[in-house]
Amino acid sequence: MTTIYDGPKAAIGSTSTHPDDVDGLEQYEIVWLSGHQLPSGMNRPRGAALEIVDLLGRGDPDGRGQPTVWVRGPLVEAVAETSGARLVRGAVVTVAIPEDQPRSHRRTDGVQRADASETRR
Repeated sequence: MTTIYDGPKAAIGSTSTHPDDVDGLEQYEIVWLSGHQLPSGMNRPRGAALEIVDLLGRGDPDGRGQPTVWVRGPLVEAVAETSGARLVRGAVVTVAIPEDQPRSHRRTDGVQRADASETRR
């Protein structure tokens, strides 16, 4: 289980870890968080998409022993419009995720979790 970090509340866009220090995750990439990775009180059992804005540094290994990285960014969701859908940024969360965290796909009708065959687990 990934631990939710409730430490310093720095503003989005603050100084982040140098990209060379983190393998597998990129700034502005959208990853899929499962329901248990979200902060308590967020009722999204199926999970949510997170846009990585800041790479904050290395975390402790996850339950599989894989290295994690602290990231911060807004949850994103699709809002239907007559011309299709657009992504809307919501609550900002800070969470430690493994470097092989499943990616999300941007689609014309929203954001969805990548198929298991398309993830790097």
